[in-house]
Amino acid sequence: AHTARVRETYRVHRDRMIQCIRDELPEVSVDTPSGGYYLWLTLPSDIDGDELAKRASAGGVGILGPGRCYAHADGGHRKNHVRTAFTHATLEEIDEGVRRLSVAFKSIASDPRRSPRADDVVVAQTTATNAAHSRVIA
Repeated sequence: AHTARVRETYRVHRDRMIQCIRDELPEVSVDTPSGGYYLWLTLPSDIDGDELAKRASAGGVGILGPGRCYAHADGGHRKNHVRTAFTHATLEEIDEGVRRLSVAFKSIASDPRRSPRADDVVVAQTTATNAAHSRVIA
């Protein structure tokens, strides 16, 4: 009976965190694990997970960046991943934690020192081109 209650609680918490991440951080990819205590988030390729963990911590949210804990056999590691835990937080804490994580994420994504992705450049160029065409047409 105890194991069934714990399993149900973890499932509810997992599902709540996944939904919050999808709502607050649509740029982030998250899979639904069939078990465990954590979610593994894949960030856009130019977002550094260690930097996100640092900024999230400053906002009162604990996540694990990729660091050395998740290194590949070749000695390298992907920088655009983080791990979040959902088992010990209440549903309200999950909501607030993901909201704060979103603030930290957006502070990196909007940083002018960030290296733009190719699709960011295309969007910026398209927007500038459309604005120029609008001025010509008007």
